[in-house]
Amino acid sequence: MLHYYRNGKQDLEHQSLSFKNRTKIFPDQLQSGNLSLIIDPLMHEDNLKSLKVVFYAGEIKDKLCQTMVHVAANFKEPNIKINQKKMTATCTTQGGFPEPELAWISTDHEGHERALEPPDVPTLQIHEEEDGTYSVISTANITGSKTVTCNVYNPTSNKTVGATADLPAAPNPESKQETDEVPGEGLPVAATAGIGVFIVLIVLVVLAAFGYKKYHQQRQRRPNGPEPSAAYLSNGALLAENGGVC
Repeated sequence: MLHYYRNGKQDLEHQSLSFKNRTKIFPDQLQSGNLSLIIDPLMHEDNLKSLKVVFYAGEIKDKLCQTMVHVAANFKEPNIKINQKKMTATCTTQGGFPEPELAWISTDHEGHERALEPPDVPTLQIHEEEDGTYSVISTANITGSKTVTCNVYNPTSNKTVGATADLPAAPNPESKQETDEVPGEGLPVAATAGIGVFIVLIVLVVLAAFGYKKYHQQRQRRPNGPEPSAAYLSNGALLAENGGVC
């Protein structure tokens, strides 16, 4: 027995132990037709239990109504983790009741949506915890996806919780590690510097050869005469040696 009310008072002597101290009615509203019953706290063990409201008047027994208890607990917002190396997404959630339904939705780079189903969803594990709630873990293949959504639906409360994750941009396989290169030449800086030094050396050699040739030509055009005395080359001491004035 869930709850018993007679002769203007509640009689819970024969109440079922599973509902002990968890039920409440509204005696002052019974005559107006309010036969509401509150079960608090509600437990997952109460799910799908059938309840009857029976009215007794002397020998008259009249079943007024019958209903079934549906227990629901919302799931937490799912968490999505992306494994870019394996191109998979893993969705996890917990704390809900009863056993949920999980769905994956993929959106490609052109904005087209499609539901992911096996074999694109290789893993779907639903585990009942010690407290009676459920935890869920699912893995999906997300190759070619730009975004991926994981939705968890509670069939009793008719509520859906979901999460969406954006996939990181795929690395360009043609890109290589950056090196110190001269733009447009494709040569390392060290090699370019070596070439520059080599060109400078060539220019200096050419200039030296040109200067020597010009000097030699001027010597050939100069008229023959006595070699200049030491006075043109040095100081007054040498002038004295050649008979000049000190």
